[in-house]
Amino acid sequence: FRAGKTENNFASNDFIISGYPTHVTYTMEAPILTGHLRFGDAIKIDKNNVLDLYGIYFATRQSGKSATLSTGDNVNFNSAFAQTFRLGYRLTTKLNKVSKIYSGIAWQYEKNSDSIATAQNYFNQSDGATGSSGMIEFGWQIKPNKFTTWTLDLNATGWVGRQQGFNIFAKAQKSF
Repeated sequence: FRAGKTENNFASNDFIISGYPTHVTYTMEAPILTGHLRFGDAIKIDKNNVLDLYGIYFATRQSGKSATLSTGDNVNFNSAFAQTFRLGYRLTTKLNKVSKIYSGIAWQYEKNSDSIATAQNYFNQSDGATGSSGMIEFGWQIKPNKFTTWTLDLNATGWVGRQQGFNIFAKAQKSF
């Protein structure tokens, strides 16, 4: 579980006030709670290969908040709740005493609540981002051992479906 806050900085030239395009801004911070539950099983195929079958449930709740626009108008945002379910596998292959490579595939379903913004007794409702995505990942890891005190994880992940695009991730950590 994690708790924190989100900060939203908004700017737009798309507002028409008294017939003229107007630059409008606001900044807003709101509390956020997140958590996840992971279940699965790591199956040792042989001395160098492990198959990890898993499921993950993610939940996020952002509290509602009000913001004051640069025009002086108030906008109220309702709270939002998002849920994500992921089922997948990852095959990890030990290359040597120090490093491993991995690849995986997963299916993910997101169910997000609608969000509503209200200003001057008008409201704008946005449909929640709901749908399925497919994920494929490849990575390389170095773990600390008697040869090195460094951890390194390089990962590339591609998405299709509701979530589209790719992520490239690099993490380095020194143990003392």
